[in-house]
Amino acid sequence: MENKTTKYFIIGLITGFVGLPVIEELMNVINAWIQALLIKPNKIVIKGNKELSELQGDEEEIQTHCFGFHVPSDDYYEDDDYDE
Repeated sequence: MENKTTKYFIIGLITGFVGLPVIEELMNVINAWIQALLIKPNKIVIKGNKELSELQGDEEEIQTHCFGFHVPSDDYYEDDDYDE
């Protein structure tokens, strides 16, 4: 009976010191492959966005006005106005 218990103890130690780190590194490799596969669709989207921006060309900025809003000057606000 003692030999069986010792055998299971040694198998448990080997699993803990060797098996679990191997499984962890295997999971890291799988995760790296998944991340590498996710890059491919992003490259396609970036390429499409680049082509679209080239087709649109340089757009001129258009100044728009909004009624009801006023942008105050920088001198209007002071540090003393903000009480926390």
